[in-house]
Amino acid sequence: MDVRSATETQKAAQTAHSANVKETRPLEEMKKEIFLPIISPLLFAHDINSKDLQQSFSKIDKLLRQGKFLNAIILAKKTLRAHKDNPSALIKLGEAYLGLQKLDVAQKCFERAKSIDSNLIDAYLGLASIEGARGQFTNAIKIYDQALLKDPTNYEANFYKGEILFNLSKYKEAKVLFEKAKEIALQNISQNKNDIDSHLILGKIYQFEGNFGLTIKELEIVYGLEPDNVENNNLLGNAYKTLSNLKKALTIYQAALDAGNEDFSLWIGLCQTKYSLGGRENFEEVFDIYDTFEEFLSLNPKSSPKEKSDFLYLHADISFTKGKYKEAIRLLEEAKKMNPNNIMALMLLANSYLTLSQYEKALSVSESILKLQPANWTALIVKMNCYSNLAVLHRKIDAMSQAEEYQNKLLANLERAEKYFPRNLEILQALKDMYSGMGEYEKTITYLGKIISLMPKGLSNTSRFRRELKNKQMYLAVTEGRDFDFDQKKVAFSKLESFEPQPLKENYKTGKEFNNFIQSSVGDVGYYFIADEKNLRNWIRINSGKDIDLSKLSVKEAIVLAAQLTELIVTYRDKTAVADLAHIPIEAKISNGNGVCRHYVPIFIALFNTIKSVNPNLANIYASLMINSHHTWNVIFEVRRDKIIAVPIDLTFDDDDQVFGNNLEALNDEHFNRFDQAVNHNADSEKAIKKYEQAIKRFPDAKWIDSARLMQARLYFVQGKYNEAKATLISILKLYPQTERLADIYDLLGIITLRQGNLEATIEYLEKLIRINISHIEPGTKIKFTLVDENNTPVLPAEAVIEMKIVEEDGKKVVKSKVSITHKQIEQLRKKRKLQKATINLKILR
Repeated sequence: MDVRSATETQKAAQTAHSANVKETRPLEEMKKEIFLPIISPLLFAHDINSKDLQQSFSKIDKLLRQGKFLNAIILAKKTLRAHKDNPSALIKLGEAYLGLQKLDVAQKCFERAKSIDSNLIDAYLGLASIEGARGQFTNAIKIYDQALLKDPTNYEANFYKGEILFNLSKYKEAKVLFEKAKEIALQNISQNKNDIDSHLILGKIYQFEGNFGLTIKELEIVYGLEPDNVENNNLLGNAYKTLSNLKKALTIYQAALDAGNEDFSLWIGLCQTKYSLGGRENFEEVFDIYDTFEEFLSLNPKSSPKEKSDFLYLHADISFTKGKYKEAIRLLEEAKKMNPNNIMALMLLANSYLTLSQYEKALSVSESILKLQPANWTALIVKMNCYSNLAVLHRKIDAMSQAEEYQNKLLANLERAEKYFPRNLEILQALKDMYSGMGEYEKTITYLGKIISLMPKGLSNTSRFRRELKNKQMYLAVTEGRDFDFDQKKVAFSKLESFEPQPLKENYKTGKEFNNFIQSSVGDVGYYFIADEKNLRNWIRINSGKDIDLSKLSVKEAIVLAAQLTELIVTYRDKTAVADLAHIPIEAKISNGNGVCRHYVPIFIALFNTIKSVNPNLANIYASLMINSHHTWNVIFEVRRDKIIAVPIDLTFDDDDQVFGNNLEALNDEHFNRFDQAVNHNADSEKAIKKYEQAIKRFPDAKWIDSARLMQARLYFVQGKYNEAKATLISILKLYPQTERLADIYDLLGIITLRQGNLEATIEYLEKLIRINISHIEPGTKIKFTLVDENNTPVLPAEAVIEMKIVEEDGKKVVKSKVSITHKQIEQLRKKRKLQKATINLKILR
């Protein structure tokens, strides 16, 4: 904060007074001649006192900017003992406590300072910050308004009020305040080019505006003036991370830490950047950092709750990256207890629960985040995904509609944000990720283009976004039969069994686009040892057999060997604690959402590239990956003189044919057999139906073709097109009588015929639903079906039910039905328009 001391206020008042009494100068001169010899020693003592006070304030300010809050508290208390109730000293003490998230103590300091000097703007700023940290945004805005009434030109009050309004999705009002703060800060800098606080505020404003060139410029100025400023170092490092300039970000974090900064946020930034850079050395250093801090905290039990919470978040981040989600949750729950306002920990906790399919807990944590930040996009995305998955698991139509509600809410929010901040990279990336998760790759490509165009040259690294752009284009080429190229060289797709690589005659040149695409990260933390090429080569030789000469393998032999060794590593190196247990089938791992594919892909690339390093036959062969919203595959490229051959390979699926490859299976497998695809496209279900039709035509013999048709039927159902939905379901029964989706089909047919008022057909389909599971049901069991609305509230009297009982006749189990619902009741529901929203609740009575 730009703290104006009480002494400075007194000096300003004295200056104003002297300006009004110039005409009485002779009398004043006489007074001086009389009284000056008497009061001079007192004035001199006051000047010494004032000088000491200013020096103390300067030292405290420096400690605050370095993040050394405990030291700042000690010095501020010492200053207050010498200058009791000095309002500026109270302000600085409050800022130090605020830095440690000691909100109640900080509040008392700011309130005391305000009671002494009601015009001290920084007291208002401190109190508003506390209310914002508590999630009391209305109170925070009121306090900022009080500050602005006293000083409309205070750029901090303008900016921080604007920041709260931005987080409340009030983008238009936020933009106005940012513009005002920017104007004031620029005016300050014109008068003092070394005004650190003004440069810092400008850097933040430019980041909101998406002008990263100016953001970096302002923050670099602060870095030059004050290289140990913790807030600036974090902002600067994070800005370079946003621009994917990881090496520069790493330099900033490392230099700040070397300069003596002690803030945990710098260590978090450093570790996350090293993760992203990958490599054995980086990973091992991260683990060393973690071990050091664990030891530090165990030896320093008086560490602040904020420090402990930040450390636990750092530890959990490592665990999450390794795939150890349960351990991450344990650590994050502890972090939440230490600091309930640790947003980073809360966001990772919500994602951890979502990853483990603990949807109710993920929803609860998301609500906690939204209380602190009502427009937090991570929390809204988690809620949307939770409701989507609940709809899949439990056939909850209300969950499906809630998923659609949050998706639409989030999209509308982001699109409104883009309207007022069209260059904001965070907003554009969120929109890109949203559309990518929805499978809307045309729009994903559009936003990737915007992001790339806005990243300043020389300061950013666009390779990640360019790689993603080509990835989406390539995926569309495979699934929709589109043309595709690298560096204007046409790409042709092939299955592994029909792949015939050319004999090596010469090494063909590759272009910038292609080289960027194949530089996929292989540094998965769970398997960081694979970055050590020498050790990996020895490991391959040991595990592939003594008789295999890696340098003489053919292309196909090298691919198969890399795949076999990948399977060996993932099966027997239990790094994720859940996902890679050897006794769990691969299909189960994938369906449980444990993301085994993310381990297979980098390992396969590392193994293949290691074999390639000693095999001249593979000179024109490259390994990379493909990805959609749910799944990741490997892809092998052969570069020829006139074109490039692409061979997609999915190691995580097996169709029991014992043939390695299954090249294009997962392109419809995982992408089209998931109910959340239908949910995600509810806002444009016609488009979703066309996507399924396209998939069915493109992959007519695919393993999950019945699932794709079932998704079509569900979409018709959501639209209220019951005849089309029913016809699609009946066609599945005819075309695929052995389908594993019989329960889903009969269940949906039961609801459709109910809404059509055909009670007899409803009973028939419900009986079929019970019969396919009858072997698992004991004789004497009763199943009661109740008609309910979208809120699971019964729409008929309690006695109006369909009851089925399992009985044994002639040694066989049969279903006996008793119906207490009348046609008259069904007709009444139709007239009241309740039938169109009715569904069926099942309850088993032992």
